[in-house]
Amino acid sequence: MKNKTKKHLFKAGNYVIGDPCYFIADENWDKVLEDTGFFGAPMVDAKPPKDWDEGLYHYKGFECFAHDTAWGDGEYICPLLKESVWVDSGTIGIMPIQACDMFPKGYTGYIIHKFLRSFTVWEKDGIFHFGIYDIDTN
Repeated sequence: MKNKTKKHLFKAGNYVIGDPCYFIADENWDKVLEDTGFFGAPMVDAKPPKDWDEGLYHYKGFECFAHDTAWGDGEYICPLLKESVWVDSGTIGIMPIQACDMFPKGYTGYIIHKFLRSFTVWEKDGIFHFGIYDIDTN
């Protein structure tokens, strides 16, 4: 087993699933990386993260989740939704629509989904679990 995050409970609502670098403004990105310890990635001489709980972090007052993929950048498919996410920062995450700073023009490599009930989010061995929806990055 490579890694496993604990399960986090998220409230029902509208969320975006994808690489968080596309939804967090450039001017805020470095601070998010610093606060989360680069989304938990082991770094040389890195400071302990200020806002990181096995994938869970906060942005604009909202709970969000992100974790590194098994093989870094690429395109990963969510079979149940028949959609894919494109990764350029080596991470996949989920955040409430209200937390997003932007939606890049012409970019379609993300999933917007309305969860009607509370759901759990976690990552284990390169597989991301967003309620009943899985994305395998192996």
